Amino acid sequence: MYGKNKAWDIPLPREHGAWIMLYAPVIIAAFRIGSISFIPFSLLLCIITGAFLSRHAAELALRGKGDSKTKIWLFLYLLITFISGIFLLLRGDALRLAIIFLAAMMLFVLHAWLSVIPSRKRLDRTVWGELLGIAALCLTGPATWIVCTTNAPFESWMEWGACLLFFGSGIFHVKMLLESGKLAKENTPEMYQRIVGPSRLYHLLIIPFTLLPFYFVGIRGLWIAIAFLPVSYRAWRGILHPPYGIPPLKKVGYMETLYSIWFICCIII
Repeated sequence: MYGKNKAWDIPLPREHGAWIMLYAPVIIAAFRIGSISFIPFSLLLCIITGAFLSRHAAELALRGKGDSKTKIWLFLYLLITFISGIFLLLRGDALRLAIIFLAAMMLFVLHAWLSVIPSRKRLDRTVWGELLGIAALCLTGPATWIVCTTNAPFESWMEWGACLLFFGSGIFHVKMLLESGKLAKENTPEMYQRIVGPSRLYHLLIIPFTLLPFYFVGIRGLWIAIAFLPVSYRAWRGILHPPYGIPPLKKVGYMETLYSIWFICCIII
């Protein structure tokens, strides 16, 4: 969704889920690291926020949905990102951070490409393509580890994978809910399969991955599995008993936020 702050005409994303995906990995990494340096961490937050806002403002400008001030804000966002990046890269871990930022950029480009090319199954392809965008947003976790410890250990990538799978669950579930209204008009096995099929396949595939951390890190891996319990229950309830209409989206959004808080708390233990 596209939006602006009415008072200042500031182009700000209204995708509340994307904000959570962006900062949840940072919060998890910061708590797991325990001791962080204020200045480098603040610079990283400026880069992450500036890049995220720049992407949104650039999208508005390219789609012709902005106004004369949109390009000015885009310039300011890019300036903040660039200046913060220069100071941060001068600290000595430039190569690792550059690789992270380059990977995020490539994932966003591929995600954008998948969303615009023609397809008869645009919804299905878009849903799976959303995972690329989530993968890019969640790279803020490994970036936090690099900035605060000069390294991205196995734990940082395990957390990145957990965030990717968790937020991916929300994408598939919400997309299913948005399509579920069609069952009221055409309640057939084919329509049921079309609506719940992608979510069912995704949630079957992630089961072994949510249990895998227990093999590598023991009890903490068990907490990671526990972090997925509420969203797994929510997903399978919707798959087995889909609603015959679109539920209140605000309520869905509030519940997804609560699930995210639960997830973060379990992961940082």
